Amino acid sequence: MSLIALLFLASILYSLLLIFASRASGKIDPYWSSTIFGVASTIVPFIFWVFARQAHKTPLTTTSAGVAYSIAAGAAAGLFTALLVKIFEKGAVSYAAPAIYGTAIAVTALVGWFFFKETITGLQLAGIAVTLLGVSIIVFSKLSGSVA
Repeated sequence: MSLIALLFLASILYSLLLIFASRASGKIDPYWSSTIFGVASTIVPFIFWVFARQAHKTPLTTTSAGVAYSIAAGAAAGLFTALLVKIFEKGAVSYAAPAIYGTAIAVTALVGWFFFKETITGLQLAGIAVTLLGVSIIVFSKLSGSVA
């Protein structure tokens, strides 16, 4: 599958996560919701992994660093989903999601640039700046009462 197709599919699935999490908010304890998210997000990829290994007879490639980063990512995802449900109790998905993800995009790109020495072009820096400007406008509109 091409990178563009993968990016599109990931965007659709992440949008579904946000929509479903926003609908769950106020109807379930955030920590229980996060637990359910975690179980579902463990089972589904595991099933795909099992079938892929059987179909391709691929070996399990694992390093201790890979396991450690996966545990850290899982812990962050678990805490994030609980916080996400709590945020959606207080705010609409229409401004909370763009504020969260726009900021995350900018922070992640800058961490890659500063700490991992990844190359970022001037055009990419401009995109990061525009993203942060957009997040600032969204937050300002909420604080000023322009967003319901």
